[in-house]
Amino acid sequence: MRFAGLIALPLLALASFPAARPHAAGQTSVATTLDLVVTGADGRPVANLQPSDLIIRIGGRPQTVTNVRVAAPEPPTVRAGLPIPYGTNVGIDGRTTAVLVDVARLTPARGAAITAGLTTLTAGLSPTDRVALIPMSTDVRPVDFTTAHARIVDAAAALTLHTGAPRTARQDETTVEAMLAALTRATVMLGGEPGVKTLVLITEPFTVTGDLRQLILTLGEAVAQHRVALYVVTPGTTTVPPANGVHALAAGTGGLVITGEWSEIVARERARVEVTLAPDTKLDSGVVSRALITTSRSGMVVRGAPFAFVPANTTERLVSLTDMLRRTRPFTDLPMRVAAYPVLHTDRSSIRLLIVAETIENERPLAWAEFALITPDGRMVAQWTEERDAVASRPIVAGVLAPEGPYRLRWAASELSGRRGTADVDVDVRLVPAGLFRLSGLMVGRLGPENFLPVLQPPADSPGIEWYAEVYGAIEAGQTLTARLDVLTTPAGPAVASADGRVLTSPDPTRRAISGKVPVADLGPGDYLLRATLVVNGVDAGSVTQTLRRGRE
Repeated sequence: MRFAGLIALPLLALASFPAARPHAAGQTSVATTLDLVVTGADGRPVANLQPSDLIIRIGGRPQTVTNVRVAAPEPPTVRAGLPIPYGTNVGIDGRTTAVLVDVARLTPARGAAITAGLTTLTAGLSPTDRVALIPMSTDVRPVDFTTAHARIVDAAAALTLHTGAPRTARQDETTVEAMLAALTRATVMLGGEPGVKTLVLITEPFTVTGDLRQLILTLGEAVAQHRVALYVVTPGTTTVPPANGVHALAAGTGGLVITGEWSEIVARERARVEVTLAPDTKLDSGVVSRALITTSRSGMVVRGAPFAFVPANTTERLVSLTDMLRRTRPFTDLPMRVAAYPVLHTDRSSIRLLIVAETIENERPLAWAEFALITPDGRMVAQWTEERDAVASRPIVAGVLAPEGPYRLRWAASELSGRRGTADVDVDVRLVPAGLFRLSGLMVGRLGPENFLPVLQPPADSPGIEWYAEVYGAIEAGQTLTARLDVLTTPAGPAVASADGRVLTSPDPTRRAISGKVPVADLGPGDYLLRATLVVNGVDAGSVTQTLRRGRE
């Protein structure tokens, strides 16, 4: 069979990021919400936590607890170890974690402990939890929020830690002051994110002074206002004296000092609860006040910031799609999903991303759709808008030329009804070597007379799911090409089903495709890894993979 290839895609323009918007204040009858970590004496989450188990005072006034809920229940995810099949804003009420590394004070001797700790920390997160790495240095770019957790570990391992001469006490105090200021800025930045928000500070112990205590007080108020949990990690240490500054930092923010296994961070976060208080019109609105939180239940330990932010009545202004692209937080009113696949451009030298996007409720028309391509350190290198005719199709098919490397693709869209949403997906822009050939990304969908039509979520009862990948390179005399698809439940496990593929030719002798049927009759509901292999003269030359989700969103 011959095919004409994929449709031509537009090139993008540049864009930048806006500043954050401050909160408004005023009289309020709005409920106050607190984030607490509630455990038993053994450090495990408390079963059947009730509002009556908590005693809370704000500004000296007793408060009525109306509701207690688990802040971030474990969401359904793909099978352990499988990449997510597409980016979506459905079911992402998970965790947003920023890891700050005090590179100015940490020494190279801490490097191995930091890498090992981050490996442990990220292994305990859900595949949909987002993590950012922020080195406290103007010389090193951060790693923007990503679900590609290995990217965080690799970036941390490559950091250059402090190698200068030992500091005087005053010099170290100045450095800690800068660290606390950066921590406060990061707290405010996280305040715009939805769901559970966590800061992990990796630092050295320090001597606390009166000036530093004042900065800790300011940070504690910011942590309460923006509902951020703080963990202070001193890597490679076993104990820190109780009078040390890291304990003062934890006490002033409701945080926790970690000197052992970093898995304790994940364990404590699973005990995090969201507590709703009845409106109290006698409290000052838009103000951070002292909070006293205790428990009426024996054997229960409550940890939270020693402050509470009493919100004011505010109306959030409508955000433009361009602003939505420039923010990191997800917008979830409009359920959406998006994926991107690297393919060779028709000039035979450039790589373009084939972008496939769709709203989950496809019967509703879209008014606008905008896309952005963002580097790992958060720079928007490209942005473009799809016109009305393009957004009328389902799925929307677009694309961009991009240099090789990792990116985050962000899509923002609006319905005619006004509902808006965003979806993000991490993508690696590169072709996969297969001997003397190269392979595009692997897609599933339908093969038409002229083109392959990608599908992000095949219907649960669909018997005709096909797979497809393009092959680039000139075939030599006597070479034979064949293809095979294996279906796995773990990346390193045995195939649970296999099927032969076919090789498709095109008018371009250096451009082919491999394709075939996915043996869905052998697969129950769940997530599976598809591995398509190009076989040259009977020998496996190279493979590309893609996760297939069967029977659920």
